[in-house]
Amino acid sequence: MKLTSSGECIQLIDYKFYLNLLKNPIYSYQLQSNLIDGYRSSYFIDSSSSFMSTTLLNDENHVIIRFLQFSSFPSDNSLLMLSNNSLAPKYYYQEKCQTIQFSSSLINSTSPLMIKCSGPCCYSKSLDYFAFNINNYLYIYDFEKFQSIRSLRVPIRRVTLNDMKFSYENSNIIYTTNGHQFQQWDLRQSNRLCSLRIPILCSTIKCLQTKSNSILTSSFDERINLIDLRMPIKPSIIYDLPTSSSSSNNPHFSFEIDTNTEHFIAACSQYHIAHIWELNSGRLLNHFRCPIPERFVHTSTKCSINCIDEIPRLGIYHPEYCRITRMTN
Repeated sequence: MKLTSSGECIQLIDYKFYLNLLKNPIYSYQLQSNLIDGYRSSYFIDSSSSFMSTTLLNDENHVIIRFLQFSSFPSDNSLLMLSNNSLAPKYYYQEKCQTIQFSSSLINSTSPLMIKCSGPCCYSKSLDYFAFNINNYLYIYDFEKFQSIRSLRVPIRRVTLNDMKFSYENSNIIYTTNGHQFQQWDLRQSNRLCSLRIPILCSTIKCLQTKSNSILTSSFDERINLIDLRMPIKPSIIYDLPTSSSSSNNPHFSFEIDTNTEHFIAACSQYHIAHIWELNSGRLLNHFRCPIPERFVHTSTKCSINCIDEIPRLGIYHPEYCRITRMTN
């Protein structure tokens, strides 16, 4: 689930996208039916009003890249979204889609013990590049021409690439993590060796626009770190969960930042406790049990936070329960 800065709540449930408008959340929207929906996919949903998805087809040699953007106004190339109610205001989306074919020799050269799968995907802030991962091969493409810029073999064994992000400041810099190590790559370097390696528990990467050379990372131990890449010896700020134990190992742990102002961080522990921090100071602003009935016991509770119309709003997602709430000081 993701709250966008334009006031949309996007959810991915059973490989289907659902969209609600926070101004009128009683109506739910879906994309028009598509033959490629339902295939094994990896999705990247951005906090802006567009997102990207990659779909690995059954023959393992084709990847479909899709970019979608939502709007309340139609255009020449827009499609009408399906609604659960005929009285719902019309909402539209544009789709840019293309199939990329790989040489079978490249795909088949991977270890037979490794499950062929598509991993995380992302695009640069300026939308000049997009990248996706298959079996720890990183593919970087030109967004406008859909032409390959670079392919990179990330040296990871026995584990998979957990996350990757482009630098906000430079589209030639991309960050990757395998859960136990953070790596920085400069796509302009001919030797393709990582320019920075930090041995830190890291499963999720988020870049910051207001703090130059700084990133946020989280790990399965439910700890969030603010790292200055110029002095990566130790984190600048650690956002700890006071209700978590040191032995916690939650592969579903996730956190979100308010991308509109970058004032807040929100996270959910595996015990359904939501935490909100002030990003700059690291001060814990609030923590409370998620508004989920006690009979629901599941570890994949997630949250999303964003300032919409200058009001911080927190969205909490559970596979069987979802609620959007306004955050007050």
